[in-house]
Amino acid sequence: MRLAFRTHTVLATTLALAALAGCSGGSSGKGGSASTSASATSASATSSSSSTPSATATVTSLRAPSAALLQGQIALAFRLAHPLADPADVKVEFSVDGGQSWSAASPVSSTSQLTQLATGPAPGLEHPFTWDSAQDVPGFEPDVRVAVEVSASGSRLETPPFALDNQPLSTHVVLNREPYLQLTTPSTSVVSWRTDTASEGVVEYGETPLLGQSARSGRKAERHDVVLGGLRPDTRYYYRLVS
Repeated sequence: MRLAFRTHTVLATTLALAALAGCSGGSSGKGGSASTSASATSASATSSSSSTPSATATVTSLRAPSAALLQGQIALAFRLAHPLADPADVKVEFSVDGGQSWSAASPVSSTSQLTQLATGPAPGLEHPFTWDSAQDVPGFEPDVRVAVEVSASGSRLETPPFALDNQPLSTHVVLNREPYLQLTTPSTSVVSWRTDTASEGVVEYGETPLLGQSARSGRKAERHDVVLGGLRPDTRYYYRLVS
């Protein structure tokens, strides 16, 4: 089972934790990092629309969490501009195949309004949208994008790609101590944590959310210390626990 780092809660989910090999120090808690923490700052968006007539509504910005790995409810915000401040209808979509196909994104609240939204002269007025990603993507997807498009003009912005992990919950093991990093060298780092029952500690890790490498403790215990080897200096790594 895959463990997420919440006190007394075990989740089968890939963790948005990253460690820079070669940097000392520890981290604990969901979303922690040995060097930097993923924060909900705005990520840049890429436009897929050509220039639109000045008398139509346009999407002038799209903000999303900047973390490379997200889950659950994802808070977005977009701005709509119109020179005459005419209201506009929009659609919010997501893609899990690099933008080849798109589906409507489910809002967390049924009251989320996407029609007759207020606009204003550039840069426009901002509107929030919280995506219920677990409803639309119940498992793990490594290449997810979200787009906002004005229905009438086709003006559109997309988020940069990110990984999404909404794997189901598991409660067979409880974390007594959340994971942290220690004894970091340019090529190795030790991930340590504690569980309420004895089990073998296994860590999957890699340079992308797809991971691809694994290391194990080789014994059953309540305290786990697993050495991650073959790390490259100045490189961001992602990892998750398996126990």
